[in-house]
Amino acid sequence: AELFKVDVSPAGVLVAAASFDKRVHVLDLYSGKCVASVAGHAELVTALRFTQDGKRLLTAGGDGCVFVWKLGAHLTEAMADRARELADKRAQRKRKSRPSAPASNEGKRKSSEARACLGEEERKVALRAAASASEGG
Repeated sequence: AELFKVDVSPAGVLVAAASFDKRVHVLDLYSGKCVASVAGHAELVTALRFTQDGKRLLTAGGDGCVFVWKLGAHLTEAMADRARELADKRAQRKRKSRPSAPASNEGKRKSSEARACLGEEERKVALRAAASASEGG
């Protein structure tokens, strides 16, 4: 399925991708694994956004419906862990005057689970878009 819209979770752990098949796929940005795939809109999903607390995903479709998807506890806990990790890293950078080590390449690894959820090309597009969005934040 070809991707239409993407959004990155506030902690930068998950990426939600809406595809032209009216489904929304949630990928782990670091492993590349598809952790959820949902459908419910009768028409194309035209917008999606994680809530600021990262506990829900909002979607709007061409059918005029707005859905609020509650994310599982394992996903919200992973985002909270990542947010703490990022805060710790920022604090360490402030204490150090020299530049930190380059970021891990782990998020770019291939995953058979992601290929099962999305086609390889769509997965790559979603991960590139998410990486660009997280670099800007």
